[in-house]
Amino acid sequence: MPKKAARIPPIRRDRNYAVIYVDGEKIVLGRYDSPEAAQNYRKFLAEWDANATLASTNLKNVTVERLCRLFLQWAEKNDPSHYGSLKTACRTVLEVYSGHPVDVLDSAAFLVLQKRFVLQGHSRKHCNTLVNYVRAR
Repeated sequence: MPKKAARIPPIRRDRNYAVIYVDGEKIVLGRYDSPEAAQNYRKFLAEWDANATLASTNLKNVTVERLCRLFLQWAEKNDPSHYGSLKTACRTVLEVYSGHPVDVLDSAAFLVLQKRFVLQGHSRKHCNTLVNYVRAR
């Protein structure tokens, strides 16, 4: 059965604020009918389109560099508290797997990355955290 296409969330009014709902999560765009809300909605639509394009791309055509670059752009906005560690993890991934498609990142690759983190002098706990960042994100 074909997967149902994702619907672009419409702007809704919640009291005096413009909001959208994505996967059950409410995102406040600003005051309803304000230029700020319209600008934030256009920004959301641009990011939505970029994510849909990446999701529809065959992974054999996506390189590790592209994935790391797009992920770090996302992380800088959405996960700033972990951005430094995520950047360290991506830098190491690029040192080892630059120029390869993302499908080379298998369980053996995570062991290689873990050993690389150890050689860089990180603690065991931090090495495991970095590997989990690469695996889970």
